[in-house]
Amino acid sequence: MNGTNRMIITNDDGQDVEVEIVLTFEHEGVNYVLFTIPDDPEGNVYPYVYNEDGDLDAVTDPDLLEICSEVLGAFQDEDDEEEEA
Repeated sequence: MNGTNRMIITNDDGQDVEVEIVLTFEHEGVNYVLFTIPDDPEGNVYPYVYNEDGDLDAVTDPDLLEICSEVLGAFQDEDDEEEEA
């Protein structure tokens, strides 16, 4: 995953955290952003829904989590193929 798209979010504790955007996509009229926290040793990817005002809500619905996982997997596969070329 390459790129340097970063943004600042405010976590549940009210602290600002810099995150790196992995990708954004739209599904059935809903906008999603998947991001990582650069200092996270586990490299977790966090899926959120966002609106035009920039409000973020964590994706918790199992079906939507599966969609995010599938899109991320396809993105990573495509990114791996580009690196091999």
